[in-house]
Amino acid sequence: MESPSVPCDAQMMVRTSIDRLFHVAESVRNAHEENVLLAQRACQIYHRSRAEREHQSLLEQRARLLRSSRPDQKSGTLRRRWQVNGLHMERVRSIASMDSTLLASGSDDGMVIVQTMPEEEGTLDGDVVGVLESLDGTEVTAVALIPAQDGVLVAGGGRASEVAIWRLDHGESSVRRKFAVSSPVADLAECSGILGIGVGRNIETRHLEERHVQTLAHAGVVAAVRMPAPRIVCSLSTTDDGRHWLTLWDVRQSRHACRLQTCANTRAADTGAAVAFDALCGDGVLIAAAAGNLFESWDVRRALRPLGQCDLPRENPVCLALRDNHVAVGCADPEHGALLIGDVSTGGFQVSCEETIVALHWGRSGVLVGSSAEHSLRGFVFCA
Repeated sequence: MESPSVPCDAQMMVRTSIDRLFHVAESVRNAHEENVLLAQRACQIYHRSRAEREHQSLLEQRARLLRSSRPDQKSGTLRRRWQVNGLHMERVRSIASMDSTLLASGSDDGMVIVQTMPEEEGTLDGDVVGVLESLDGTEVTAVALIPAQDGVLVAGGGRASEVAIWRLDHGESSVRRKFAVSSPVADLAECSGILGIGVGRNIETRHLEERHVQTLAHAGVVAAVRMPAPRIVCSLSTTDDGRHWLTLWDVRQSRHACRLQTCANTRAADTGAAVAFDALCGDGVLIAAAAGNLFESWDVRRALRPLGQCDLPRENPVCLALRDNHVAVGCADPEHGALLIGDVSTGGFQVSCEETIVALHWGRSGVLVGSSAEHSLRGFVFCA
């Protein structure tokens, strides 16, 4: 049975209706695409405006950090409060403190000496509560003090590819644990029971109560390690071409959050001179480095360019310490060694004292502890 035929007029009406629906759909789609483009342009304008505002803020901050230090910019000074002589026979490489109670120092003489943090002023003998010797008698390059339920733990490492953990309790010390690492220890840091150990081209992180080792690989040799907050590691490394790199690591994801070249525009970049470095955590992560005659600082939230740069009044910085907005730099110039004090946000470094300082640590108590070339320990307080 044949189906009834559809009149031509009806077919034309159907086709016309379909064409109209198609055109309407096409118009709606075009309008939607235009709205999407407008939204994208609005987002671009917003982000560009935000970037410009952040750039303007950065320029204002950099304007406050003058390219060269000016003597009329006063950033405060450091006053020597105490001095302890005769504890070490050779150069002190590392200093650590715990709250305002204990102070530890590691030296080329192979000793880690723990003393109570001096409270009196003047030249003191030092109230020693622990004398620890490196496992193989070689120099100690890094120390850390760690609070524990069964006393105080002291971590130390050096030229031997080994880290020792001593337990210090009422003046008695014993090796609680030791473990091998892949290379000699350049530096170590601790935060919330986690150790970050700089060895060769890696940082090895491990929890004190666990045996699992996490490795953060670098392109260059690791020179210094800081842990300004739990699960955050900052490192200074030098590649084979002599360039110095600052890297911020997210330990939870085993990857770096940012990587910055530092002190590229200084004479030290070509001579292989030492780079001093420190990091701290506040509203964000602040990183500072110095080499040759140049100081640089970064707020990691705006890490694409330095927060500020300025020339140092003395050369050859070998140690650096941050606290709040202040920065102390120890310079080991053979003829003009000095301890410098500056302000991260305004610049204006000035010489605080005319002596060579080879290691620095700014403790939570507010006392800046430094080691002189004569191996004595000195405590400084900041004076505005």
